[in-house]
Amino acid sequence: MPDIDTSYMSSGNNAQLVRLIKQYALFLYHFGEAYQVPTSTDWTPGDKKPIGYSSEDGAVLHPEAGDDTEINAHNGDVVISENSGGYWTLQLAGIEARKEVVEAYFGVTVGDDGAIHVKDASTSQKWSLVLAALDQNDHPIVLSAESAQVSDRDDVTLVSSDVMQFNLTFKFFKAKSGFMFDAFGMVLSDAASTTQTDDTDTGDTTPDTVAVDSITLDKTEYAVAVGETVTAVATIAPSNATDQSKSFAGEDDTIATVDETTGVITGVKAGTTSLEVTTPNGKTVTATITVTDAA
Repeated sequence: MPDIDTSYMSSGNNAQLVRLIKQYALFLYHFGEAYQVPTSTDWTPGDKKPIGYSSEDGAVLHPEAGDDTEINAHNGDVVISENSGGYWTLQLAGIEARKEVVEAYFGVTVGDDGAIHVKDASTSQKWSLVLAALDQNDHPIVLSAESAQVSDRDDVTLVSSDVMQFNLTFKFFKAKSGFMFDAFGMVLSDAASTTQTDDTDTGDTTPDTVAVDSITLDKTEYAVAVGETVTAVATIAPSNATDQSKSFAGEDDTIATVDETTGVITGVKAGTTSLEVTTPNGKTVTATITVTDAA
């Protein structure tokens, strides 16, 4: 019997593309709260803290199929068939009784004294969330949903034999972008790494152009008094991007002036305006400028 080449069955296997999530952190923001929306895996939460210890069951991203609607003709033929599109949920368990977790679970606002006052079992609050995860090879995954609401909860059990858990399911809604969520780093590919074009005939090695993926600011709000200055610091990712230039601009120079090159903000009169920083390839980031009267 002739030898049969079966190497094609395993030739595409790549163990480096198999992923085990060894650590993750969830960041909850009240809907409308200012935060840096992720545009790549190069994201940091600033001063925001995650919900803390999470269940060993991890986080579960779940698709919920949409409803099918069929319209039939008088003879029974289906003339129109539509699907609502469905939605996505994120299921997780918070072990630490942090403020955001308790507020999301009970649908209330935690008082300054740590007390909650529960009127009913509704959870009408809207949230924005960012889930950051790390696999066994330290490759990050960043998932961002700008509009979410708690749609399901498990019981909270108060016993001496187990920790108290707040098991939550967040339902995603479409944001202004039209997407329910964005995920960065979900796909591993050699094409994602920076390569060089090697000219073997001349020995010349020329680096490819590295595009800007995102730009971030060191703060979401800059406070400055009239006549005083503060400097906005913008960071481009990746750090080896070929073009590191950026342009700063203020919305209302009667409230604050912004140096286009250095990002220095000077307070002119009391009020609130905005700052926008733009890269040559169109990546932007914004922040709030608040000017107060001089002391």
